[in-house]
Amino acid sequence: MQTNLGQLRVFVVGVAAALTGTFTLADVTSPFTWPALTHTYYSAAQESDSDVTDETIIITEETTATTTATTQRAQRPFLGVNRFFNIREAYSDVGAGQVAIYASGHWATFPKGRKDHFELQQSLLFGLTDDFHLELGLSEPLGYGGRGAPEGSLTLFGTFWHETDWLPAFGGSATIRIPTGYQSRGVDGTFTGTLTKTLFPKFRAHMAGFVETAHGELGYRDGLDRRHFQWGVGPGFDYQLTDSTLVLLNYLHRSSDLYGEHNHNILELGVVQELGSTGAFNHTVRFASEIGLDGVRDNARGGLKLQYGISW
Repeated sequence: MQTNLGQLRVFVVGVAAALTGTFTLADVTSPFTWPALTHTYYSAAQESDSDVTDETIIITEETTATTTATTQRAQRPFLGVNRFFNIREAYSDVGAGQVAIYASGHWATFPKGRKDHFELQQSLLFGLTDDFHLELGLSEPLGYGGRGAPEGSLTLFGTFWHETDWLPAFGGSATIRIPTGYQSRGVDGTFTGTLTKTLFPKFRAHMAGFVETAHGELGYRDGLDRRHFQWGVGPGFDYQLTDSTLVLLNYLHRSSDLYGEHNHNILELGVVQELGSTGAFNHTVRFASEIGLDGVRDNARGGLKLQYGISW
């Protein structure tokens, strides 16, 4: 019986040696040593695991880099409520060294007897710091006599402090209109201020206002008696439905652009939708609907706005 077991042992060891080539005579002669087949099997698995580990490391590094970039964006307090809306938030659109490009369209309809207005806008932003950015803007009026020649503007926006447990964040901007449009002349200066405070998780409130010194003439409204000092103020609220979707409600009361016209009372509903990233580029769409609350001929009854943004 022992002889048969010994022969069987020699046979098994021989087969294993033929398959692996890693066994010695000791594997055959030692009565207490089982063949190293199991050991050899795990060695092969370890080599295979080593290859998988290398690939896993590469994938992990890429995932970590993507996660880090996503985390850095998530850590920035800016949630997408920019100057496209009537009431913006107090935080800068871009961080230090970041760039953003916006392309927008705005349509407004008026009571019977006055033509609708359509306007295109483009903006290029560059982050000077995490809290300050420069914005170069172009505005192309296409309605009520506009020739489409772009009016230029230059804006410096800054977040002066972030919110604390008791203190709201505060940001503001200074904008100068550059008379590059058709028959445009003179310059206008606009100064804004915004307070932003988180009231509940995912729910924020804003209070914004502006003053404008309108000393120039826009070519598409040449000859009209513009109000030299203009102003506006109003609250805004936003709620983050998901990590990529935010809805908002704004109200703005502002003076008219022309002497003799009624002040504007505007209700605005909006959405900010992040579309995700392609490499280093982040894509966002913004939509807003304006509702005029005045019902007078001078003021718009309503309007629609759409903006596409890409940043990196």
